[in-house]
Amino acid sequence: MSVTNEFDNIEYGDVFSLADIYEIPASVTIELGTACNLRCMHCYIPNHGHSELSIETIEQIFHQLRELGTFELVLTGGEIFCRRDGLQIVEMARKMGFDVIVFTNASLIDENCAKRLSQLYVGMVSTSIYSINKSVHDGITGCSGSLDATLKGLSYLKKYGAKLKK
Repeated sequence: MSVTNEFDNIEYGDVFSLADIYEIPASVTIELGTACNLRCMHCYIPNHGHSELSIETIEQIFHQLRELGTFELVLTGGEIFCRRDGLQIVEMARKMGFDVIVFTNASLIDENCAKRLSQLYVGMVSTSIYSINKSVHDGITGCSGSLDATLKGLSYLKKYGAKLKK
């Protein structure tokens, strides 16, 4: 005789439905810092200084969220890869069992970073391209060459099979 319970055969979408029922914060977005290499005209961050959560604080938050049953972390900034420990933070979250979504402008992603994100099985990498026209995109980001840098970062992610938001 086998015993079944309400959690047998749960599918991905069911996680969020169950989280609502049990009042679990299934997905949490964490702004890791305000530093960014771009100056997008629509950005809500008024000052792109280097104000950021310490790695110790982030680890404490991750442990608290794990205890609460959180399933997914959305890591954002500013630009998370302006942090020297950006990949370390993603790795910490994955080692703790979180599904990780990375919001990035992708312009700082080099081949090693892309390979590591793929090896960590990051759930998704999300970025924005404002136009395929360089002058429009770069005008919105306030940085000449930003479209080329973003496309290069995305090409590395694609090369290593990282999941990209469509």
